[in-house]
Amino acid sequence: MTRCEPSTGQPTKVKKSYDVCRWLAWSMPRRHGNPNWASGLKVILPRAGSTEFETKLSQLRLTDETCASSAKLREWCFQNKNRCYIPEWLLKKWGILVNADMDVAS
Repeated sequence: MTRCEPSTGQPTKVKKSYDVCRWLAWSMPRRHGNPNWASGLKVILPRAGSTEFETKLSQLRLTDETCASSAKLREWCFQNKNRCYIPEWLLKKWGILVNADMDVAS
């Protein structure tokens, strides 16, 4: 198998096909970034997952109408009031106060 050197154009022998692949990879321009960045196509984002509150509602088989009367959900909300998202209307209905000064990272 022979190939041409880029500088001289003279044919040379190739010992392995690996050498050809390595030479081709070296000679080809690298493509960086997203090729479709300016294509105008709509960006499709993955669906956001459910919150822990929504997960708890489904575990307890509650709806928005029945969640205010659940003692188990009220206890869970009280324990996780500073850690998880809980709808404000539900916190107001139960009179649970959230500590706004809590550090989120801890």
